[in-house]
Amino acid sequence: MKFICSFILLAAISHSANAFIPEASGGAMVNSTIVIAGDEEPSSLWLETNKSSLAKVKVNGAKWDDMEGLATVSSDKFFGTTSHSLTKKGKQKPEREQLILFSLVDGKVTALKSWSLRSALLTYMSKHLAKEIDLKQNETGTPDNGGLNIEGLASIDGVLYFGLRSPITKNGKAIILTITNAETSPVISGHFLLDLKNNGIRSLESDHKKLLILSGSTDDTDSEFELYEMNTGARVLSSMSINGFSNLLRPESMIKESVDSFVFLQDFQAEENQEVIVRLKR
Repeated sequence: MKFICSFILLAAISHSANAFIPEASGGAMVNSTIVIAGDEEPSSLWLETNKSSLAKVKVNGAKWDDMEGLATVSSDKFFGTTSHSLTKKGKQKPEREQLILFSLVDGKVTALKSWSLRSALLTYMSKHLAKEIDLKQNETGTPDNGGLNIEGLASIDGVLYFGLRSPITKNGKAIILTITNAETSPVISGHFLLDLKNNGIRSLESDHKKLLILSGSTDDTDSEFELYEMNTGARVLSSMSINGFSNLLRPESMIKESVDSFVFLQDFQAEENQEVIVRLKR
């Protein structure tokens, strides 16, 4: 039944180039180009310059692993964050602990600056969230076992927002951390908690003053995906509806392409009957 529903959905929407991006995990629109990251593709990104052209590009100036979120900051700059998590075997790798500022000029992506934030993140959470989370599990747990794992990234008015897939709080709320001075010397400056029905954050996107939130399970399962929007000032959370979203198999990133058009990236290890890049209209 899922296959039939998926076929009907995909017949009604537009796709990108027929190319497979393994484990697509993050995306952002920079000027008119969609930039895509795959979480198991080290030091390379994909560029979609139109809906029929997709190119993989090697990025000079940085080395990373497990890239999870991208966020636009200007017409030619964007941030990327890795998960800052341990590996699934519980090992620590510097390549997984990177916040990177990129430029995109004439189809060339360059890493301008990078910072390792895992230690600062753990320190902040130990100081400000000690009563809310299991600090030991946050530091020593794997991505599927309650350890620190960033999957969402958005930028609004010079502030970056990190959306955590895990941990969630002891009473089931998702965590968003705010980062200021991101382009010069990033500082974890605050946090807030959201009731996402015991789920974590899979993707963040910005819409002027609003955060657009894609939630999902705190481990690596394919269920319980939901959409929300929240004004960052009032922090009022509300459900968000996009036609066809519920038929997607494994949405992992959301990009606002225009006023009523959204691009969703799906995290597949092998090719599926649905595309990695799917466009839906609200």
